[in-house]
Amino acid sequence: MFTLRTSNPLAALFLIAGLVIASGTLALPIAWALLAILAVICIVLLPFSPLIALVVTLTLAPLRSLISTESSLSLPLDIGQILLLVYLGVWLAHRLWRRDALIKPQADAPLLAVFGLIAVLSLSAWNSQSLSGWLAEWLKWVAIALLIWTLTVSVDEAWRWLVFAVLVSAFANALVGIYIFFGGSGAYHLMILGKFFRAFGTFGQPNPFGGFMGIALPLGLMVAWSQLPRIWTGLRSHRRAPHLPVLIFSASSLLSLILAAALVASWSRGAWLGTAVAVMCMLIALPRRISRGLALAGVIAAL
Repeated sequence: MFTLRTSNPLAALFLIAGLVIASGTLALPIAWALLAILAVICIVLLPFSPLIALVVTLTLAPLRSLISTESSLSLPLDIGQILLLVYLGVWLAHRLWRRDALIKPQADAPLLAVFGLIAVLSLSAWNSQSLSGWLAEWLKWVAIALLIWTLTVSVDEAWRWLVFAVLVSAFANALVGIYIFFGGSGAYHLMILGKFFRAFGTFGQPNPFGGFMGIALPLGLMVAWSQLPRIWTGLRSHRRAPHLPVLIFSASSLLSLILAAALVASWSRGAWLGTAVAVMCMLIALPRRISRGLALAGVIAAL
């Protein structure tokens, strides 16, 4: 699991700074306070792994729409771009400090695929009607390539932090979405059932919010499912469940329930359908034999 040991002398300073910042969140509205507390947790953990910055990035990057519509804060770049640059800087500084390799010896298929797409998109610049629009889209794929590059080089720990980052980001947005659903919006054009509001989290629109919940929910369910064999093995061997798998199972199960509630609160039929298809695909891939997975998915679809 995650390694939180560190000899970094800045760890204590980060902890003290995090506690000071956390105390200041008490004066914020509840939605902003929840996001701020999650960000502080990530900042406190930052000295332990540079990938913690990825958690901060994925958690706060969706605030772009909220900042542009509800805040007078003026930023030279949108918050997602700023946080991505911060993450890349933290990751690079950490690798250089530890004198770790910056390039992976063997090629990685997803990274090569993105590089190929970037090369193809580069050719379309000559026929683009808006060079600035083309450049904005092209840079997005360059950013994706950089993100994949950092994760493939940090392969020993990257996948755990990536799962953690996606779930933390989704959890933060789900809390904001549920708060909006019960009246924290004021967007009367999104009113449903006479007294509730379609949840949109920090995305500003219910549909992309629902899509994000639909992406994260299967991930949370699989994290919970992955702990069941470890719990069962502990019960059979020692007649008691190991504490860490039980904790992970309980936390991921509760998180999945919250994500499911936020998905329903989005009132996005497209997101509901997409999530149903994703869960169906998971059921097909779950058993070792594909025939059993297809049978299981067929039975559930029939029900």
